[in-house]
Amino acid sequence: LAAIVIQSAWRGHRVRCANRSAAAFRQRLSEATQEARARPHNTLGARARRALANLLRYTSVASVLEALGHLETATRFSREVCLWLLTTPTSTTPPPVASQCGDGRRGCEENAEYLPHVLLRLLHLCNRSVPNEEVALAAVAVMLNLTVAVNNADAGTVAMWWQRRVLNEEGSSHSQSIVEFLFGSLHRLSRAKPGTSSIRLFARISALLATLYETLPVDFAAPNDYVGETEALLSLVRRLWSTALSRLPVRPEVRLLLRRHQPHESRRRRGLLRRIVTLELNLERLPSKPQVNPIIACELLLSTLREHQRRCEHHHQQIHNTQM
Repeated sequence: LAAIVIQSAWRGHRVRCANRSAAAFRQRLSEATQEARARPHNTLGARARRALANLLRYTSVASVLEALGHLETATRFSREVCLWLLTTPTSTTPPPVASQCGDGRRGCEENAEYLPHVLLRLLHLCNRSVPNEEVALAAVAVMLNLTVAVNNADAGTVAMWWQRRVLNEEGSSHSQSIVEFLFGSLHRLSRAKPGTSSIRLFARISALLATLYETLPVDFAAPNDYVGETEALLSLVRRLWSTALSRLPVRPEVRLLLRRHQPHESRRRRGLLRRIVTLELNLERLPSKPQVNPIIACELLLSTLREHQRRCEHHHQQIHNTQM
């Protein structure tokens, strides 16, 4: 009888604590709703609209970083903002466009410029100085948030990352897609010294590319096969960075995730890598700013590329069998 009384008291205490948390959450949500109605200019959508206008207008590093910071916040907390930025042209007078866009799907608007294209031009202008690397890190962070709204059912949101555009507006014929530019950046960053911002940028770009490949439908004809290049890249960064990275402490959250992973679940390795990278990307926002492990991020990219290659081969084999 005493045990039943104690258990009942404990359950009642837990329920009351949970109700207090739920009540506090409802109160904060109600206050936020009232604030949005009273001050519509402070909503995430309005902040994103102002930040985009400032990004297109400003040229100083400090102003660009401020605009990117507002865009990162808005895109992190609102999928609707991400979808709006991916589907609303930023300019009515875009730079020239080269007409190679994945497999030429109808959803890709070649004559429109969207936020990913603006960020691509911004990355193209960045040099190796510390302030410019901060701009590049912020731009890639916004791109990572935007991938939440990339849907393989919408050809436009997928194909724009593969759409080749002229980066130099001064009459140059050289064109690159966002994916091509990012892979080129990985090669440049792969020889960076451990402890620099370039390592953090390498990890973010690897995570971004892995996410973009995960959204590709099996019938999307990606222009290039990067599996071989990424294998060589992973081998290189392991040789250059493994010793320095092994000295860094493992975050308790990551250690707990690894402990939950069973050794016999090797076939789920890619899922584990994705969870680790996602967790470390979230931990990067802490004041201590722990960095994402670039080797794990590159391994995730390689695993994702191989999986996409396998799915494409299986899809083509099925088509071949139906035609026989």
